[in-house]
Amino acid sequence: VKPGRVTRMDLTEGIVELVKAGLGIGILADWAIDLHAVEGELATRKIGNHGFQRTWKAIMRKGDNNEPHVREFLDLLRKQVRDVVRV
Repeated sequence: VKPGRVTRMDLTEGIVELVKAGLGIGILADWAIDLHAVEGELATRKIGNHGFQRTWKAIMRKGDNNEPHVREFLDLLRKQVRDVVRV
């Protein structure tokens, strides 16, 4: 299937409103549309058998990764990610 037109929209609420208006479909993360799906406004489907996965990275200025507060933040972030992945 090939779409007739693709429109890039950076605002989640804009995508949701276009879908609600019947102007197409959107590809969004679960967390971005859960409220709308729970309220029965939208239907959701996974893309592929296991959904669509994204790789996230932390970004910082060169050299800052050795700063104590940055190291602590990265350690907390890694712990949070591990906790979420286990769910």
